[in-house]
Amino acid sequence: MKDYGKIYVAFDGDNDLEYYKKLKEFKNSEGELFEFADGYEFYHQLDKVNDDELKAQVIERVSQNDIVLVLMGNTTKTMRKYIRWQVESAINLGKPVIVINENNIRAVDFDKCPALIKKALTLHISFNETILECALENWPAMHNGFMAKEKKGMFKFPTEVYTHLGLETPALE
Repeated sequence: MKDYGKIYVAFDGDNDLEYYKKLKEFKNSEGELFEFADGYEFYHQLDKVNDDELKAQVIERVSQNDIVLVLMGNTTKTMRKYIRWQVESAINLGKPVIVINENNIRAVDFDKCPALIKKALTLHISFNETILECALENWPAMHNGFMAKEKKGMFKFPTEVYTHLGLETPALE
């Protein structure tokens, strides 16, 4: 099995659960399922547990992972607590962050992207298992290089990377 390190997925538990379930069905080039961690059980505690206590649990969970994926859906931009805590934790901990656009945009989706992500070092990809594997293999080293140079920004793979991987160009890019 390929080792990408531990992978945490941040997502809106109400609106992105179906995409998360699909993501959990993704396989790498060796036919193995990707292994993901999440904090979904914390989402159900939002109104039942003190915010500071819950936020601490989220930070702890994120800290136990090497890479953070953010499922970018229709409601991600408006999430003020839970998603923000996860993303903020990843950024503050210096984790490589890969944003997966549920609508298959291969770059930053400015209409859906929260300001927090726009100010951070992130890679934005489409919702596809082949490009995800490429991102998991390449983004951590790229991220670390950018971090060493104190560089921030939102990145995307050039069209040539998608083409090389056999992924057709979408009608709208």
